[in-house]
Amino acid sequence: MLEMEVENMGAHLNAYTSRELTIYHIQTFQKNVAQSIDILGDMLLNSLFSEAHVEAEKSTILQELEEVNKDPLEVLLELSYSNVLSYPI
Repeated sequence: MLEMEVENMGAHLNAYTSRELTIYHIQTFQKNVAQSIDILGDMLLNSLFSEAHVEAEKSTILQELEEVNKDPLEVLLELSYSNVLSYPI
């Protein structure tokens, strides 16, 4: 499994998303940079999504969304962003 391969190299794999971006990154030793780049490429080009993993991730996303919705500034920014997109350019 991918996580085990990364952990066995002593590396750390993580990801995060924002409105505009999804970031995948590996923190690794210099000697493993080429292998880490291969892993990231494989993730992007050959991803498999099991239903169980998707379901597990849904709860995390919903929790994060709840936290964002508790922040008035974040809500204001989201509303502003959605209004800008609704106007034709």
